[in-house]
Amino acid sequence: MNNQRYKYYFCALATILMLSVSTLYAQGNSNQKNADRLIGTWALDYNKSIGQIQSKSKSHYDTLKQERKDRIKNTFGNRKITFREDGGYVLELQPGRQVQGSWELLNDDVSLVITMDDGKQFEQRIENIGASAMLLNLGGDQDRDRLFRKWHLKKVSN
Repeated sequence: MNNQRYKYYFCALATILMLSVSTLYAQGNSNQKNADRLIGTWALDYNKSIGQIQSKSKSHYDTLKQERKDRIKNTFGNRKITFREDGGYVLELQPGRQVQGSWELLNDDVSLVITMDDGKQFEQRIENIGASAMLLNLGGDQDRDRLFRKWHLKKVSN
């Protein structure tokens, strides 16, 4: 009877250890999964992004003349970001006009550090990422007047 109790405790302990190891393994690989999802080219979903700007910015935007709104759309509407597997980063501002740098996803699985070729760094936050859509928080409290704080992006290529 005593022997059966030891077998029970041993099985329970082995089960707990296996669950702990598999949980730690899954947590350790979640960063790689987000990094894998990030690889590719993403296009700004302008309509979704402009539709969800903060209320203060929205109030200001609503007072603009249509000509100015069209210029903003032309400036932002074609933006694309490419995250290369080798850590390279390309922000296409407009067709034929781009800036380059590198990217790094930090251990917290959501903090994205962009380092431009000129040395400037920007920390952004991945709020949500899937196979075909991403919500990227551009952060930057220093840019209080920024129209877009969050970019809704659609994956256009791997």
